[in-house]
Amino acid sequence: MNKKKLTFEEFQIVVSNLLGIEKSEIKKESIIYQDIGIDSLGLVNLGTKIQKIYKISISPASMIEVLTIGEFYNAIKTLVEEKTEIG
Repeated sequence: MNKKKLTFEEFQIVVSNLLGIEKSEIKKESIIYQDIGIDSLGLVNLGTKIQKIYKISISPASMIEVLTIGEFYNAIKTLVEEKTEIG
């Protein structure tokens, strides 16, 4: 059984590509609604796309509770790393 590790740099690249913004704008301390410039619906949409990429399940309610990119990354990282791949 393998567990996938999700680095912050990988997460930055995915979010950068999905939102069409520079990777350098995506920092752990970035406040999602102010610094990144997306609203709660945008965050839920982003989360939906990330779910498909990593084949994980995130509740929309838990997504809108995060304030920073770092908090969002940690939540996604935990879900990705808890998912066990058989192979």
